[in-house]
Amino acid sequence: MTTIVIGAGLAGLSLAIALQDAGRSVRVLDKGRGPGGRCSTRRSPVGLFDHGAPLLHDLPQDLIERYSQHLSVSRDGHLPVPSINALPKAMAEGLDVRLDCRVTGLFETSGHWRVETEDGTHEASTVALCLPAPQVAQLLPPDVAEHFDAPPMSPQWSLMYCAPAMADGPTRRMLTAGHSATRQNDLERRDASGDERWVVHADLDWSAANVDLDRNAAQDALVNALRSEIELADPTHVAIHRWLYARTIQPMGAPYFWSATGGLGAAGDWCIGPNAGDAIASGRALAERILGAKEG
Repeated sequence: MTTIVIGAGLAGLSLAIALQDAGRSVRVLDKGRGPGGRCSTRRSPVGLFDHGAPLLHDLPQDLIERYSQHLSVSRDGHLPVPSINALPKAMAEGLDVRLDCRVTGLFETSGHWRVETEDGTHEASTVALCLPAPQVAQLLPPDVAEHFDAPPMSPQWSLMYCAPAMADGPTRRMLTAGHSATRQNDLERRDASGDERWVVHADLDWSAANVDLDRNAAQDALVNALRSEIELADPTHVAIHRWLYARTIQPMGAPYFWSATGGLGAAGDWCIGPNAGDAIASGRALAERILGAKEG
């Protein structure tokens, strides 16, 4: 029977690839419109904004070689090209990935798992939850959830700002408030045409303190922070996004979570660290556990 992977971020895709490469049947479900999780790119009338993860750190060498045409070395990490979601899109090729598929319930019946979604039911012998830890806790059956202590994760606000070019300046800027600003036009193998497109990733402490701030108020605060330090014209486009679970604060300290009842596990960067490479390592480790369970 099929293994169901819930979540098409780097952990879930890495897990699914490992299972499929081993000859297993696997299906990936994700509520989003595209794979990638926080490796997300926002399309807009003025161009693309990498408003999720700004850079990928600690990628394993074999993955770098396998997807070299989609990666560019950048500072101390790798930048997928031509947008941050190019890597998960490439990883999803050849997999059975069901998008716009929101999971609503998870139930064990007669030795297998029933995954309920808004569009129907999926049957599986094994289920892997590759989601932010708080969302894993929400989906786990109560008798399993009582043994799962979700590691804390920080939210983060992201601002997307476009305006006519004013003057040359640095591609990246750390703002006084701790926010980081990146001019998208200047990033490796990006579309450099048109007006300047900026993404501001808000400081994590500021984001946590203002997680429930009205969206317009959060947008105004980040626009003011950006324009107070960088000379920019009035915007031709501006948008805001709140990531509720953007960064692992304290990892679980184990490569994956595995239910004592068997057939149910969870993986993500929250298991071992905050970086993209940690998510991939966690997904692969859970795949090994699933393969071992089936062989045993």
